[in-house]
Amino acid sequence: MLKQRGAYDKKRSNLFITLFLVACSGQGVLLRQDLENWFGAPEKIEIHYEGEKYTISKDDESYSQMMSLLNKKILSTYKPSTADCDFDICELESVKQNGLAVELIYSKEMNADIVCGTDIIKRRYNRLLMPLTGDLRNLIFFGNPDIGGNALGDFEKNDALIDYINQFTQG
Repeated sequence: MLKQRGAYDKKRSNLFITLFLVACSGQGVLLRQDLENWFGAPEKIEIHYEGEKYTISKDDESYSQMMSLLNKKILSTYKPSTADCDFDICELESVKQNGLAVELIYSKEMNADIVCGTDIIKRRYNRLLMPLTGDLRNLIFFGNPDIGGNALGDFEKNDALIDYINQFTQG
């Protein structure tokens, strides 16, 4: 009887470890989604570069390249975190005027369920702003219709995206 109980406990322990690993790997998959699956495909992309604005629509050749590079930025974090930023809207306008930012514009209100640790945070938005330079460069700001203080963070700098935008704005 004792020998059978030991075998049962070992099987139960192995089952628990297997379920734990599956659950953890499943959560990782939920966190690492590409841009379109997570936030939806924008109708247009606006590049704000030192006070100039460049618009890329879905019909433009550069749209798919920009989406690919933005996906790399989105996938750069394993565990995004939320940030309720204490900033003035002027700070983001300053990023658009003096730095480099990408703004995704949607034709309708979008919804995102963001997994942060054990919480699911719901956001409604019709635009996303991603500063690529400055102190806010690791954040994505949600807007509806103005960009507000809700941000998602811990994204890595994406040099390939910045290089592409520099080529796009210079050419």
